[in-house]
Amino acid sequence: MGVQNTPMSPARRWRAFGILWFAMFVIGAGLGMVVPILPVFVRDLGASGIWLGLAFSGFAVTQTPMTPIVGRLGDKFGRRPFIIFGLIIYVIVGVGFAAATNYYEVAFYRMVMGMGAACMFPSAFGTVGSLAPEGQEGRYMGLFMVSFTAGFGIGPMIGGILADAFGRDITFISLAGSALIAIILVATLM
Repeated sequence: MGVQNTPMSPARRWRAFGILWFAMFVIGAGLGMVVPILPVFVRDLGASGIWLGLAFSGFAVTQTPMTPIVGRLGDKFGRRPFIIFGLIIYVIVGVGFAAATNYYEVAFYRMVMGMGAACMFPSAFGTVGSLAPEGQEGRYMGLFMVSFTAGFGIGPMIGGILADAFGRDITFISLAGSALIAIILVATLM
């Protein structure tokens, strides 16, 4: 039941690509929004030393080993469920960060966030590779990378503005809300 590179109309291809582009933008912006806030957040909760580091690097601790595994599973069983699952994890993480009362919880949710990214990244990139017409794979991947880079680049500014205007928790809730919108788009339109 693997994913096949099936012919599709250009309009359908671009619609699927656009939905994935938005979903990856959300992931990038979500990462960008929380990265500058996390060190201050966990310090305010009393973290020091290794807990400060784990709140930041816990993401990579889980994402790194899981990414190749999810990539293989996505090739075998289909990528869309993993994209949706990764986005669901981002919704949970956004709410979890907002509800966290100690730095252990923040580190835990940061590790869970890495699991969401591990579901999203290989699945989204594999899908883009399948969508790209033969000979245009580099063009499609290049355009797709812009989504993550733009999201990650603008995320800190969005997060900072939201945190200054409405408090830190709204940044995390915004992450959850954006991921929820992406889930709806991927589940219904892709």
